[in-house]
Amino acid sequence: MKMVLLLALTALLLGCKGPYKDLEGDFAASDAKGGGTQVSTNYITLVSQNQTGAFNYKGVLEVTVSDDAVTFAPRTPYSIFQKAIRIPSTAITGCSMTCFGMDDRHVDLLLGKQGTDISLDAPKAMLDWCWRTNRPMITGKQKRDWLYAGKELPDIKDHLQVARDEYERQACRACAGY
Repeated sequence: MKMVLLLALTALLLGCKGPYKDLEGDFAASDAKGGGTQVSTNYITLVSQNQTGAFNYKGVLEVTVSDDAVTFAPRTPYSIFQKAIRIPSTAITGCSMTCFGMDDRHVDLLLGKQGTDISLDAPKAMLDWCWRTNRPMITGKQKRDWLYAGKELPDIKDHLQVARDEYERQACRACAGY
């Protein structure tokens, strides 16, 4: 019983504030079960230029990707307090990669207009999605300058698709902080 109350309280607190709540305003989805491929992820972390701190949604959200969008749908009981969001590919300015050691890699979806970094611990699936949808790989320095110093991300119109192996090399350099 205590665990159920703790989960409900956590869901309530997460649903009332933070970058996810901000994204609900721009990307609320009427149907969380849209087409696409489900991505297995344990950790989803949101960092925003408009909020202090990092917000971790461990085990709270299901992620589905398609060529035209990434959908985040709250699992029960969190769906009582949070709405599903469907972020169109065109709203994702670029991708980057953050690493916490060799076996702990996270792909970052950067939403330039919203000032939000969505980090997922599903590097293969999300890196495949980023390359397939022609999202530029943003360097670690560019990401930090954008997120913490308010600089602009590179314009996606200037992006030229590179070969897959070059894209992965760029991701590894971003992961190393370059």
